[in-house]
Amino acid sequence: MKPTDRLSAVASRSGADCRTDAAAFQERLEPVIEAAIDHRPAAQAPAVARATSWWKIHRAAFPSPAVTDALLADMAKASHAHRTSEAARLAYEAASASWRACPSEPSVTDRIMLIDLGGMAAWLKSRGQRVELPAELSKSLDAIGERLEAAKRSALARKLTQAGRDVLDPAKTKALARRASVQLLDVVDEVETAFRQAVAPAPPKKTK
Repeated sequence: MKPTDRLSAVASRSGADCRTDAAAFQERLEPVIEAAIDHRPAAQAPAVARATSWWKIHRAAFPSPAVTDALLADMAKASHAHRTSEAARLAYEAASASWRACPSEPSVTDRIMLIDLGGMAAWLKSRGQRVELPAELSKSLDAIGERLEAAKRSALARKLTQAGRDVLDPAKTKALARRASVQLLDVVDEVETAFRQAVAPAPPKKTK
């Protein structure tokens, strides 16, 4: 089954917990991809085990779980065979499928996570893996950029916009595409920090 066929096979899911469940699943799949990006193959197998264990407990909450069952089984086989980039691609497919399964409007956190997935997809493409960038990557970049502008973080908004543009522009060598993907991933880390700081409670006042 082609990657696009697997993704389209995931039916839409409704319900208040849809985005929460999808985000939790994505958080457990990202270390599988990061192990390949960071050249830490030894870290991938434990990440695969953790993601698979979480899925076995929560799979009933997702539509068409058999599709993801197959993706995770193939992911485990690829990782066991030390095909780290292939295992990362399968983790990305599973994460993307869970994001696409939710018809509800994504939150700011969801869109930041999607941009992170977009950077990971761009890295995988630069390594020769057959993946597609998230369909809503451009929309998410615009939405988060607007939120940053509203929070008076214009410099970071411009940085995100440029990094996103470099990833979305297909006219690049693999080396430049890889550099662009890493740049976007680095900027996403800055964006996550900025939003955490924006919502963090003020420190308690010192008492005399």
